[in-house]
Amino acid sequence: MVDNDRATTSHIRDNFRSNEFSIVSRMERWFQQATSEECDAMLSLQLDYRFAGDVFTTMWWTLFQRMGFKHTGLRYELPASFPSEKRKEYGANDMYKLLDSFAIPQLVSSYQKEETKSETIASMTPEEARWWKRIRRELIFHKFHTDIEARAVKRRPGNSGRSRKRIPTHKSKSAGKYSKKNGFATDAGAELYIRKTSKHAKHARANKKFDQEHEIVFPSIEEYATAALDYQKDDLRALEESYYPTFGEWRFLTATNQSLLFYGVGSKQSLLNKFVEMELKPDGDVLVINGFDKAVAIELILDLIVHKWLNGRDVLVDAYETHLIRDQGSTLTNGISFPRHGDPLLVQRAIAIGRELSHQVLTTLRPLYVVIHSIDGIGLRNHTAQEALAALIYHSRTAVLGQNAIRLVASIDHVNGPLLMWDSTLNASFQWSWKRVSTYRPYIDEVMDSKLPDGQKVTNRKRGTATTTEQRHQKTKQSTFDVLASLAPRLTQSLHQLVRLQVEQKLEWVEYSALKKKCQLNFTVSSDNQLRVFLRELMDHGIVVSDNGNPRYRVPYGTAGLKQILNFKKSS
Repeated sequence: MVDNDRATTSHIRDNFRSNEFSIVSRMERWFQQATSEECDAMLSLQLDYRFAGDVFTTMWWTLFQRMGFKHTGLRYELPASFPSEKRKEYGANDMYKLLDSFAIPQLVSSYQKEETKSETIASMTPEEARWWKRIRRELIFHKFHTDIEARAVKRRPGNSGRSRKRIPTHKSKSAGKYSKKNGFATDAGAELYIRKTSKHAKHARANKKFDQEHEIVFPSIEEYATAALDYQKDDLRALEESYYPTFGEWRFLTATNQSLLFYGVGSKQSLLNKFVEMELKPDGDVLVINGFDKAVAIELILDLIVHKWLNGRDVLVDAYETHLIRDQGSTLTNGISFPRHGDPLLVQRAIAIGRELSHQVLTTLRPLYVVIHSIDGIGLRNHTAQEALAALIYHSRTAVLGQNAIRLVASIDHVNGPLLMWDSTLNASFQWSWKRVSTYRPYIDEVMDSKLPDGQKVTNRKRGTATTTEQRHQKTKQSTFDVLASLAPRLTQSLHQLVRLQVEQKLEWVEYSALKKKCQLNFTVSSDNQLRVFLRELMDHGIVVSDNGNPRYRVPYGTAGLKQILNFKKSS
């Protein structure tokens, strides 16, 4: 009797193995014949599908029964193909939990840890774990492969894929023609130039008098910008859209502690802004900085991060560590040296801010993406700014998974920018991943910042617009308050200290030493360099003026205007 039972069991196992071979072969053949989209959809389901919540009897029992599972009243017995002699009985919910435990973990953020495995899985042998994984894959395959095929068939007719537009290349009609003098003309531009110069030579005397009578008027910067915006707009948009499929790869690289640096021909501002909208904003907080603005400085960037992400609570800088830096010239932190050439106190502040955000991100689970258009701009093209940025990124690494809380995405346009700004140490701390993106878009915003004020003055002078003294005063006053509404908090505090000295001591000019002492007593600035940067930006905005040749400054308004500046509050 025992021999008969053993023979029956052996027969069942052999029979199931033959069925198993046919099932696996069918699944393998399906993957070989399916399209890449169908394979991706099936693999995604097999990795991520959750059985919990499904009705067992109506959705899955037929497939379980086909694989050899038996129903024993309230529970289900494993088939004979189970690699262990001790076959347990499970309820439907127990089997669901067991199958779901082999799915990939569903984590909200990359800063979360993977959940520990259950005791049931931990007690399994490797053969038993592989068996359950195979059962999971086969169940999902037999349940959903027909649905995947049906959806693929619906999308197939008339959908050959969106063709990528190319920028048209225009060929001259004269190219390739034979001429007696030059033979075959391979350079159509040179041939056209010869024809034009020959025509101009015939009419040189006639045009000379015309040029003297009519002065050449060049277009304004606004007209140049308008013409540049319409230049091959559709072709450039199609070229820019060709980079959209790589957005997911770029975001993944930032999660691996790599900073993205984009280079190439053309402005990359529109492309990076699209990358921010489509990928970065749903994943975390974003700070976009126009590095080409000459008023941008690293001190203002740090102030903005403290104001927005640390609730205005500035971090404390280790004075002893800063003292060691001043004496030794650098401090080694995990093999990275900070600083080498920059201001030690400013770099130490960046380190402290990065460390504070590395603790905060474990609660919010949202990284901070710092996107800098033209990291080689005038205000950031110095050793202090670059070392502070590198220290900010490097020291934001979390202690749990080692991921950066602050992730850098930047573009560069200066051909010698890397040589001017970074050495091997800074390159190692940034961990740049270089991406070439040639958008061929004109640099409009990058040059408008420095050229537009002059262009506006020339335009007004040509048109002969005249304004009274009162109108100019009201316009200047309104523009001052517009600037105050957009200033960083610490920059506004520095301006208030200057205004208070003028009002309280009734001074026409305030000495730089007195202003520096006042700001340091009120913890407005932390270094001499920081105050000079603040004053330079306020002078660029026209709010503060300096005495030529003397280190003295003042706000050029009367007592009433100064009090309005002190009482001014932002609307937000």
